Amino acid sequence: MRESVMPMRRPDGSWEELKHILALIADNDLVWSFLEFDGVGTAPHGLTIPEFEAMARQERVGYVLTWPELLQFAEDVQQVHSCFLVATDSSAKLEQIADEFDSGLGALFYLRGFDNSQWEIGVQEDSEYADLFRGLVAEGDRADRS
Repeated sequence: MRESVMPMRRPDGSWEELKHILALIADNDLVWSFLEFDGVGTAPHGLTIPEFEAMARQERVGYVLTWPELLQFAEDVQQVHSCFLVATDSSAKLEQIADEFDSGLGALFYLRGFDNSQWEIGVQEDSEYADLFRGLVAEGDRADRS
């Protein structure tokens, strides 16, 4: 797993938003799930943000979204305070990841947002899906050098 950390706040004072990070990932059909979310914006499927946050925490595998649903949600999010988003290639693996919550073990990708301060990104580089995350790894390289 290749990991990198980047600040949520850019040097110019603007925010490195969820949608900016996801824009670096190629279209895909992976299984995406928020195991945790705390933020401001419009939740998917007509839920309120508090309902979405509760479902992400309470459901065994978090709140599962397709890639198009995730991209739309990211557009509708105004700010992420904290989150834990994972991606894998099957629902069965998602169950394993959820069981090892907070480790990202078994995920092809994970994104953690911490306290409005930083993003932690993990990418499984030796998987058949590594090319999906090529832009993200290159961005992480730039973030690691700054």
